[in-house]
Amino acid sequence: FLEVQKHPIRSLELLEKVPGIPTVVPLVCYQVHESMNGEGYPRRRRGNSIHLFARILKVADAYAALTTRRPYRPRMMPYAAMELLIRKARDMAYDAVVVRALLHVVSLFPIGSLCTLSDGSVARVLRSNREQYTQPVVQRLQRANGESVGDDDPDAIIDLRESEISIC
Repeated sequence: FLEVQKHPIRSLELLEKVPGIPTVVPLVCYQVHESMNGEGYPRRRRGNSIHLFARILKVADAYAALTTRRPYRPRMMPYAAMELLIRKARDMAYDAVVVRALLHVVSLFPIGSLCTLSDGSVARVLRSNREQYTQPVVQRLQRANGESVGDDDPDAIIDLRESEISIC
């Protein structure tokens, strides 16, 4: 494990020898495994002592790794990966501002994804609701009893921000 934690140092040393590379690149590669709470490596830096680009790369790399199948585990669904990043941001492992920025780009519930609502119906996500990450606008496709909901049904489109219904 300690040997693995040395790779940022080796990366820094190698990248510093590459002519023409911006000076920020070796620094970001060196700091990418640091955590906001000081529990990262190689120097246990914390907070703003970690370059912003390294904090961004750490979150982007984690999201990409979580949503990609690995030989030792299946890929996580984007929602589950984002949920994990949010939890880790609360624990200060990731920069919460960076996770929030990723959330704006990726969305907790991607457009077109299907979800089950708290009333037992099935819906498709039409769009996000800016800061209300858990309350997108959805189109109900099927009622809890299995009956299809037509496009012209006045109850088909639901803004979950304005409803007592939620996503399960």
